[in-house]
Amino acid sequence: MRNPVLPLYRSRRQREYFLPPLSARIIRTFIVSFLFITLLTFLAAYTSRHCLWCSTGGCPWPKRPASWSAPTSIRAVPSASWSFLHGKEGERDAVLHVQNLCSSPEHGVFYVDSPELASKSIPAVNVVASAPELDKLWSPAKLSKQQLSSPCFRYLSNTTLFVMGTIWNHHMSHYYVNNGMPLLDVMRSYFKDWKFTGDWMQTKRHLAVTAGGNNFFEAINIFKFEEMYSAQPEQRAEDDSSSTAITCYANAVIGLNSTCAHNFCKNQHADKHIYKFLHKLVWQQYLTAADAKKAMDIEQGQVTQRQHAVIVQRKHNRHMVNIDAMAASFTKYGISNEIVHLENMSYRDQVRLFALKATVIVGVHGNAIAHFLWSQRNTLVIEVFQLDWHSDWQELILKQMAKAEPAHATDIRYAKIECKDQSCSEGMSGLNANVKVNITALYSIIESHLVS
Repeated sequence: MRNPVLPLYRSRRQREYFLPPLSARIIRTFIVSFLFITLLTFLAAYTSRHCLWCSTGGCPWPKRPASWSAPTSIRAVPSASWSFLHGKEGERDAVLHVQNLCSSPEHGVFYVDSPELASKSIPAVNVVASAPELDKLWSPAKLSKQQLSSPCFRYLSNTTLFVMGTIWNHHMSHYYVNNGMPLLDVMRSYFKDWKFTGDWMQTKRHLAVTAGGNNFFEAINIFKFEEMYSAQPEQRAEDDSSSTAITCYANAVIGLNSTCAHNFCKNQHADKHIYKFLHKLVWQQYLTAADAKKAMDIEQGQVTQRQHAVIVQRKHNRHMVNIDAMAASFTKYGISNEIVHLENMSYRDQVRLFALKATVIVGVHGNAIAHFLWSQRNTLVIEVFQLDWHSDWQELILKQMAKAEPAHATDIRYAKIECKDQSCSEGMSGLNANVKVNITALYSIIESHLVS
């Protein structure tokens, strides 16, 4: 006779004995349904308390995060004020610190007019880092409180807004040299205790770009901004109530200090560690953890890198017509090599190739050469030029990098092969022409730099 007293716990076999299979399924279904409904109820309650857009149909941020503080409406925002962090009004390298700068998709970046301002306006400053003829003066819009009304408002007292312009951001080397690195330098200057270590990620930062596309925002992700958006008014659908959402910042910084690695900027980078920091950021963003560690081990000399030449052939123009003879030149000296078309590779794979494998980079003047920004020390860059075309862009950047940190010096060596007459021109000349590389000159560079 079975014990009529049921224990608190039974094995699966025991449970099936005391509960018929159909009853067991019904009870299990009831329990799962009850838990699912409870979870949905909890999520709905949490959302209603913490998400304005759920109740107001337009506010894209939570209701009361800890970083919000008074004022609580656009009409209570203090009068804007400003001072120059660098330079003076009208100078190429002026950088402006603005207090109480605001933005919204509907109005772009702006500040609120007030009696304290009288007839004063925030001065326009240069927001790009490039040649003088490409400078772009920009200033935020000045709006009256009567023009502004939004039920969705936040005032950020501990988040800094950086405002910049972009130039040639579709071009990799220009993206980093004229856009990313100048921005990095300005942030480093503004946060005076900010070091080129992990602590930079602790700062709260937003970015507004006066001109640029989605490709720029995607690339700038290595700098870990919490939010990024256009500084210009955006065209939104009439029923998109989020377009009226307004954010105001206690502190904002406008401009790039006309600082870059090239001498057409007014200033060169003051803190030379910026180059080393940049390539580590790129490694962290685009390499796996294992590959990033391997790159660091190579940099620190814990892993020996075998000599390997990466010869870059462009897909549509600027062809090196005797590229097979170039590859054979490296093979002759016992140096492994490969011919690559970067257009067929993901950006992640490109970074991996030049950070972990390449000790020699060979290519016609263009984006491929700029991979030296995150290549290893002692990498040799061989830049090829066509007839009637020369640019000192990459060479000058490398010279700036060589001054960066004598102990590391980014140690990147540079050589060039120029086409000076019709014998190497293939009947073409100029930037996008094809070129026949002087193999004798290539031999000489290999013997000088690579053969002991």
